[in-house]
Amino acid sequence: MLLPLNQTMVEGLVTTVKDQSYILPISDIVESIAVNAEDIHWVDERQSMIQLRDQWFPAIALSALLGEENFTQDSFKTGRKILIRIDPTIHQPEVMIIVDTLESQRQVLVQSLEKNFQAVHGISGVAFLQEGQTALVIDIDSLLNPHKYS
Repeated sequence: MLLPLNQTMVEGLVTTVKDQSYILPISDIVESIAVNAEDIHWVDERQSMIQLRDQWFPAIALSALLGEENFTQDSFKTGRKILIRIDPTIHQPEVMIIVDTLESQRQVLVQSLEKNFQAVHGISGVAFLQEGQTALVIDIDSLLNPHKYS
């Protein structure tokens, strides 16, 4: 039996942002919380913070980190959001990533995008979910530290 060497098994949180599924590796995450958009405090038009247990964390939308949209106060006026706290012992800067929904936690088989297609900033691979959907696997380190990977 031959197994492709460009596949990896990842335990991750399946999230969605605007009908696109993403997987964040569970090893990179400290916690996730649901908040109302009104709980996100804006320092200025582009910088937001969230208070969690008497500590303030910068919060930014996953879609903005991926370059899909501008992250502004107008885009987060209402609705429920999920904030995912990234482990500061692994990744700096310490940040909360905002997504629309948290679908599940599961193990997925990941195909490398770089080996099968081309390198994509912030994405380490693609996983095929049971429902026939595809989900992009997020590379947290390259999103938070783009200067290291340019």
